[in-house]
Amino acid sequence: MIRMLTAQTTEVDDVDFAVAEILKQLDLENRLLKNSVGILTCYADFLEGGVIPALCDRLPFDVVGVTTLGTGTENTAELLALTLCVLTSDDVSFSAVVSESLIDDHENKIQAAYDRAAAALPGDPALVLAYVPMMAAVGGEKIASRIDKVGNGTPVFGTVACDHNFDSRQAHTIYNGAAYRDNLAMILLSGPVRARFFLGALPLNNVQKHQAVITASDGNILHEINGLPAAEYLRGMGLAPNDILESSKSMPIVVDYRDGTPPVIRGFYTFTPEGSAICGGEMPVNATFALSTLDSADVLLSARQLFDEILAAQGAVGMLLISCLVRSFALDTEPLAEMNLVSSCVDRTFPYQLCYAGGEICPVYDKEGGVSNRFHNFSFIGCMFE
Repeated sequence: MIRMLTAQTTEVDDVDFAVAEILKQLDLENRLLKNSVGILTCYADFLEGGVIPALCDRLPFDVVGVTTLGTGTENTAELLALTLCVLTSDDVSFSAVVSESLIDDHENKIQAAYDRAAAALPGDPALVLAYVPMMAAVGGEKIASRIDKVGNGTPVFGTVACDHNFDSRQAHTIYNGAAYRDNLAMILLSGPVRARFFLGALPLNNVQKHQAVITASDGNILHEINGLPAAEYLRGMGLAPNDILESSKSMPIVVDYRDGTPPVIRGFYTFTPEGSAICGGEMPVNATFALSTLDSADVLLSARQLFDEILAAQGAVGMLLISCLVRSFALDTEPLAEMNLVSSCVDRTFPYQLCYAGGEICPVYDKEGGVSNRFHNFSFIGCMFE
């Protein structure tokens, strides 16, 4: 069984105070089990000033993580904060690793990192926790797909680094106190891992009834919809590409793979001069395509529905929770509303770590209960340890 410990600090400048505050909350001397690993999520300002390396130097285990917009635990939630979650167990083993830069030859470098982490485990990996860099050259879904392939379908749960800037210029992954722009950090788990996965997407009543078909694409590049260039198709619906991109909330795309798994949500990133759309994830040919909307009410409703499902499942000893960054943007003047809703729903029933993401990785279940790894946008995901 896995035990989860959580701690948080908002102290950016006083390194000694921040480290002492985290260590006091964790009480590692009395609570740490045989095997442990740390997961750190923080506002980008924590990359300066020395808190992260100083904290990692004091911990007797590896630490991986990402920058984020906001982060919370069962006790508190803040935008400008650092949260540390510790997974500790007597019978589950953890192996943490950071890859080489993924700017080139990313497939082989992900393979090498995975193999290195797997070799340190006493048994086959049962779960991968992935902390993915925000890169223009290699999209998050390509990285997630490669992890899925090298892991032979082992469940993958994780997040893409983000920050408070629209261009994500301060988004980093973290490994043992060092920050990386282009490197993948992972934790592989082996042993009796008991994990369940939850996905909260947009309310279906906000999805347009009209569904089109993706007729040409290349990975996350959407070339044609219903035989028309993507930009031309959108203009025909009264939507100018520039208007879509200028909206801070963007415009969710509901993509149904038509393979028995739930639809996934994608976002528009930009458009090419030829009229193709660069999207936040894979846009496979023959999948159906429908537009949706996202506002504050949608975010809070989908979060509440997700936690109704989580609490009904029972049995949680801890959870990793990840929400899409754009959901926070949709909350406008109440950016903590979703995190506060989670706190009120859980009410310290179990420990959790919550952060925002530039993309979410979470397995989905088919009708037979089989698991497929999938990359998401605009979603709220959860990994429940039992």
